[in-house]
Amino acid sequence: MRKIIHLLTGLARGGCEGNALRFVENTLGFHHHLVVLGAFGPMEQDFKKAGATVDYLSLEKSPWGLSQRIRECVLPHNAAGVIVWHGMVMLPQILRGLRGSSFNILVHGGNPAHGMLRRVDLRYYLLEKLLGRRAEATYVCCSQHVVDSFQESLYLRRFRSVVVPNGVHTPSVSLHQPRDFSPGQAVTLGMVARLDSIKDHATLLRAFAALLKEWPEATLELVGDGAERQKLETLADELQIAQRVVFHGTLSDVYEAMTRWDLFVYSTTIQEGLGNALAEAMILGLPCVATDVKPIQELAGSPSCVELVEPTNPEAMTQGILRLLHSFELREKLSSSAHRRAKKELSAKVYAQRYRSLLSV
Repeated sequence: MRKIIHLLTGLARGGCEGNALRFVENTLGFHHHLVVLGAFGPMEQDFKKAGATVDYLSLEKSPWGLSQRIRECVLPHNAAGVIVWHGMVMLPQILRGLRGSSFNILVHGGNPAHGMLRRVDLRYYLLEKLLGRRAEATYVCCSQHVVDSFQESLYLRRFRSVVVPNGVHTPSVSLHQPRDFSPGQAVTLGMVARLDSIKDHATLLRAFAALLKEWPEATLELVGDGAERQKLETLADELQIAQRVVFHGTLSDVYEAMTRWDLFVYSTTIQEGLGNALAEAMILGLPCVATDVKPIQELAGSPSCVELVEPTNPEAMTQGILRLLHSFELREKLSSSAHRRAKKELSAKVYAQRYRSLLSV
């Protein structure tokens, strides 16, 4: 059986690990072998359940030593292809270790280069120069927005880059069916995302505070955790909306939570790479309101199957939510169009097929 090698820097429950798992689960007929450049993580069992094998590689302090360890660990497998899932992390050492290989190498890219510190970019650029010749690799970015941002980076602009949107699982729960409710009736809004500065939960909380003045029986549920949680909980208290906002933390099954919601709201920033959670809401058929930034425009398509609102503008977000709450017809239209688009363009099966094509396997 032909083998595909997956290089990861950890097995936490993160976006890169999730993308790797969806590829493994939807690429049958291959032996998937994970080489983890880091410590044990909770997703090891998920990969093993999908039929993959997992090895951990002890890290070397010297970049030359790490390159050699990767070379000794990967090249003897005579793989059909290699995918590096954590983007830039240890990438100069990895690609030096794989130089001279005959298989195709893909690097998964999820985050734009906009927020990268110049000194970090320069460090990677100089490290690659110091290490010498590297293997050729294709950077597979989740959006054109990410590809375009690479032009700002000394290191990343040197790679050939292509776009493959991240894929999401088809939900096992029933597709969302918009319900027809009267103005002021109890409704539930939700957002799934890490509570970090890449997202913009603060704008959503301020928009929700204004929404409650017109729709006092609304509830907002936030799924996800992160460094911003305490700050956001404090903001909810200051806005006097804490009793109407639920911070769930991390949930193992986001689709189950989404089944309770009437609308999905995704408030984010230009630092967003794509917006996997929005794609999940779309494939479930939830009517969506989201921030009008380039990666979300790509996800929503043209004509947009998402109600887009001006970034960092609570009033615009409030009005966008109200447009959907007041129109059953609009909710039905966005629900069906979002599901169709996500099923065609954003399913895990389509995602895996596109990666296989780039690997030529």
